Amino acid sequence: MHFDLIESDIYILIIIIANLLQQSEPLRQNIRKGFGLKITQMKNRQIQVLKSAVVLASTIWMSQSCIKDNFEFDKLSKTMDADISVAGAIGQSRLTVEDFVRDYDDDELFEVEADGSLFLMYYKKVYSSRGDQFVSFADQTFPSMTQYDKAAYDASPISGGYRHFPQANIYYNFLLSHQEQLDSVLFDALDIQIQVSSSFEKDGPLTLTFPALVKNGTPYTTTISLDGTGSFNYTQLAHLEDYTLVFNTNRVLVDFDLKLQDGTSQTGDQVNITIAMKNMDYSVIYGYVGQRQIDIPNDTVHLEIFDKAFAGGMYFHEPELTLKMTNYMGLPVRIAFDSLYTYSNIGNQFDGHDYPGQNPLDINRPSTPGQYAITSELFNTTNFPEIRNIMDKSPKYMFFDVSAIINPSGYQMTPPNFLTDSARFDVDMELKLPLYGNAVYSMVDTVGLDIEENFEEISKYFVEAQLRTIFDCFLPANAYGQVIFTDSLYHPLDTLYKDDNIGARFIESAILDANGRAITPVRKITDIIFGNGPQYEHDINDLKHVKHAIVVATYQTNSAGTYGQYAPLVKFYSDNYLDVKFGLVGRARYNEVVH
Repeated sequence: MHFDLIESDIYILIIIIANLLQQSEPLRQNIRKGFGLKITQMKNRQIQVLKSAVVLASTIWMSQSCIKDNFEFDKLSKTMDADISVAGAIGQSRLTVEDFVRDYDDDELFEVEADGSLFLMYYKKVYSSRGDQFVSFADQTFPSMTQYDKAAYDASPISGGYRHFPQANIYYNFLLSHQEQLDSVLFDALDIQIQVSSSFEKDGPLTLTFPALVKNGTPYTTTISLDGTGSFNYTQLAHLEDYTLVFNTNRVLVDFDLKLQDGTSQTGDQVNITIAMKNMDYSVIYGYVGQRQIDIPNDTVHLEIFDKAFAGGMYFHEPELTLKMTNYMGLPVRIAFDSLYTYSNIGNQFDGHDYPGQNPLDINRPSTPGQYAITSELFNTTNFPEIRNIMDKSPKYMFFDVSAIINPSGYQMTPPNFLTDSARFDVDMELKLPLYGNAVYSMVDTVGLDIEENFEEISKYFVEAQLRTIFDCFLPANAYGQVIFTDSLYHPLDTLYKDDNIGARFIESAILDANGRAITPVRKITDIIFGNGPQYEHDINDLKHVKHAIVVATYQTNSAGTYGQYAPLVKFYSDNYLDVKFGLVGRARYNEVVH
């Protein structure tokens, strides 16, 4: 974009841009590239003045919710009653409903119904836990086997120079803490520790076999060779992988086989054997795993779209809340929703609500490992009318107080339990908000500004500037707003758009049909004039100490400013838009002569 100097007049472009544009770097780049001046033989001081002529004076609220990255630049010609003036377009953009909402919430997912109407979907995982967090096995140390003593040696038959002790078959209790009744466990890994001591001055082999601990159909077996020193002491640690242990009423069977050289035994001769199972990492458990409480911490669902709400409300005519329980465990689970709470910025309201569904609720379970079963509870305006009142209050947070229990009815033979280490139990929330309803909704935000650095140069040459905003609205909503400039201590210095208690209307709703759908766009033009002197409502000298801008915006879906079940309803569609254009007419005084 270019402006030409005409005859001997010096035209200075006064660019008025909100410091809020610091949030849109692409826009700043476009502005720098979009403006140019065709000026010949211009002095360095004049160029410095042009660079310094950047001050704040615009609809700052739009820079928060409407200024976007892609702008086209045009000329906007208009001459004020001054000898030296300039006119130009600051920028323009088309904004959709998604643009407006996404500025306040980047977690929502927009979706479109078949008729083109829009709705928001929120997804939140309330709880998730793995199977190995519910069930784990403590290390097991079994009682020592002490049957191999002097009496047993002397009574054992002799064969091939060895006395062969009678084979021992011992069941060891596998200690559990929740009255489990285990059938079998497939271990990813476990350690078998065997400690052997012998006071016999005889050598010979000791073989231990675990008939129910198998891999590929073969039981785990190990042999330890005893020496004849009379003080034998040995510890063996074996790391096993991918073994399956079959239980016999929570017991583990071990077979012992010992042969010692024939000879004369001594009083007190004995062999002691101690077995331990450690570091048990399972992949699948079959059998009853006991009754267990699932510790579900209270969790919070954050609805970011309501973060900046401070007054009014939104009425969603058809909101839906779905709680989805996904169970990968082959275990009966009963879940209880003790309470639902919400918190809103509007009035700092904290409200409790009774859970409307079946409570407690028995959760479906899969029939084989690797599968999952889903149990869903849908709450809408039919079975939970209060959901409208909940959403009316613009809740910033939703809190769930949930508890659950595994095997709530105790031990049952069928169907048997199974649990994998990676099996999850998830509780998810889905909140659907169709953009169908009405609203009187206010938001407030504070933005840091600093124009003091260039103020002296600007005020020296700045005489008057008129900022024009043009909105072509194809949305079913009006918008009002105020911008309050403050100093570093937040003392008010100036206010823009102060027509009434909620500010000036700078967006006019589109014309709607009987169903609340926009059918014809409406244009709204607003001008703001800044000047150097007390005769102006907005004096440039008042801006010297501006450090902050407090932006207050109020949206209304009807001119009466009402919302709720009995107010007119509107619906937002994917083809709704707001066209935004910014134009500037500036006048300046400069006394130097340019050759």
